[in-house]
Amino acid sequence: MNKKELIEKLAISLNTSKAQTIRFLSALETTVSDALFTAGEVMLPGIGKITVTTRAARIGRNPATGKSIELPEKGVVKFRAASSLKNRVA
Repeated sequence: MNKKELIEKLAISLNTSKAQTIRFLSALETTVSDALFTAGEVMLPGIGKITVTTRAARIGRNPATGKSIELPEKGVVKFRAASSLKNRVA
């Protein structure tokens, strides 16, 4: 499902206009992003948990030249599905 299809389905489910649904999704995106930045974790009931973890610095390789390069430590977003979602999909 792409963004356009998601907006259409949500608009029908919530009995709202597409414009209102777009604003809702935009607000949700901002809220989740801000929460991940400040708290590092967002729980979406029935869907799952989004967390930020740190990937340690490591040595990588440039695939074009084969030369070793240092990759710095960085934050990575991870998603863990809720058990109710896993059960429904399985």
